[in-house]
Amino acid sequence: MIDTASRPGLRSIRMTDDEARQVCELSNECVRRFDDVESAAFLREVTVIAHDLPGRIRREVNLARLDESLHALVVRDHAVGDEIGPTPSHWREAANAASMVHSFTLMLYASLFGEAIGWESQQDARVVSDVVPTPGQESSTVSSSSTRELGWHTEDAFSPFRADYVGLFCLRNPDAVATTVGMLAPHALDETTRNLLCEPRYQFLPDPSHDAHRPGEGTGAAGTLSAGPVQLLPILRGGPDGRDLCIDSDYTLPAPGDALAARALAVAHEVIASSLYELVLHAGDVCFLDNRNVVHGRRPFHARFDGQDRWLKRVNVTRDLRRSSGARVGTARRVVRSTP
Repeated sequence: MIDTASRPGLRSIRMTDDEARQVCELSNECVRRFDDVESAAFLREVTVIAHDLPGRIRREVNLARLDESLHALVVRDHAVGDEIGPTPSHWREAANAASMVHSFTLMLYASLFGEAIGWESQQDARVVSDVVPTPGQESSTVSSSSTRELGWHTEDAFSPFRADYVGLFCLRNPDAVATTVGMLAPHALDETTRNLLCEPRYQFLPDPSHDAHRPGEGTGAAGTLSAGPVQLLPILRGGPDGRDLCIDSDYTLPAPGDALAARALAVAHEVIASSLYELVLHAGDVCFLDNRNVVHGRRPFHARFDGQDRWLKRVNVTRDLRRSSGARVGTARRVVRSTP
């Protein structure tokens, strides 16, 4: 496994005690001023409020935002204690008052990268969602799994409105369960394979988490939100050099009957799998992954369902909110439809 300490593209900040105190006080002020992290009033003001985060932290976040080779930025040493209560056994129980302050913290950081969005079809359209292991979903292909490894993926690869960054706030991780991070390095591909991956020859299906409001959530087949003819798109995007990566190890498929596309996809799987490294987030770590440069997943673990399992807060961030203007609904129009 590659040593993350020397990994280019991975940036890490340790806060001083005074910086951690400032972040905590600002987040608690948000709790006092606003009813909920999802409120329209907070979503309108969060970018202005975030200007009161410690100056050094804001500068480091800005450097990460401007870094076109960024894998992830981790800001460490936020105070998280037992006041959050037991890890819930379902995301519907996770948005409790005890953990609300940490949702505000995550949103403050998110606003430094761009605009936070939620999904109409995911976790009751919350902008800040929760990642917890869920009984009965141990071997599913979504983030509520545990005994099954969460396959590496571009977050919401199926949608043109997918996030530019994925933010994670680790509230609890006693078993040091690792997030996996990987990439598709250009030098690892021959010219023919690269050209094929840059061509629109691949299907991108929604994962079952986008059907979570229906019975059997997170365990059904992919693609239930698709409508009309299947659109074919490239895996490498952003011009002829294909700087942006979009792929899901479970839900990206070659066009039916396209043997060349299937072969190129197999090579991409092999290269990405060989590039994977582990990033362990501990309680108090806030991490933002660049969803254009890297894929991410999670190692398997044994969930005990004893109130002490791994628990993350999650937010999706876009640098261009206008891109989804025709597909947004809901509170302060931050919620995106999963289908046209």
